[in-house]
Amino acid sequence: KHLEVTLKRKDGQQIDALVSIIPRQDETGLLIGFQGTVRDITAQKQAEAARRASEAERLRVLEMQKAKETAEAANQAKSTFLANMSHELRTPLNGILGYAQILKRYQNIDPVVKNGLTIMYQSGNHLLTLINDILDLSKIEARKMELYPAELNLGSFLNTIIGIIRMRAQQKNGPFTHESAADLPIGINADEKRLRQVLLNLLGNAVKFTESG
Repeated sequence: KHLEVTLKRKDGQQIDALVSIIPRQDETGLLIGFQGTVRDITAQKQAEAARRASEAERLRVLEMQKAKETAEAANQAKSTFLANMSHELRTPLNGILGYAQILKRYQNIDPVVKNGLTIMYQSGNHLLTLINDILDLSKIEARKMELYPAELNLGSFLNTIIGIIRMRAQQKNGPFTHESAADLPIGINADEKRLRQVLLNLLGNAVKFTESG
């Protein structure tokens, strides 16, 4: 019989040992005792533990790699879907924006209708920005976001933002006012699209989560 046990040596160090016990018999087959041997298998056990740990680590790395590939494939599929969907959404939206611009050019148009066309055009532009935001989100997840800074007129840029946010505030029957600092530069160097996204998100959330006032 073989047993694996933990023993303590004379110096106090614990070891793993394999104990073998063999029965002893006399010439007549009568059991007269047992013979035992003890073998130190500490190094063998340590090697086995190291091998198991190495195998577990290898399997963990493989699982992580597989999960990464699955996530990348899912992101790619999502990006492809969003790109195709954005194209389908932009086509009719561009038609709406185009006709809104054309109708606003008529001289005899009723002021109320003209104001409605302006709101329609601003809303369409904002919807177009939201579509681009969705595409940018997929790029951020894929770590492919890129910046394209360029010179832009700060006053004109801010007026566009203000017009969109004021429209949102009016939809909630809330006032929206703004004050421009006297030392604002005329032009800045920035990625207009990204800066617009940041400001619209911040101000849009302010309007969205303000119940009144």
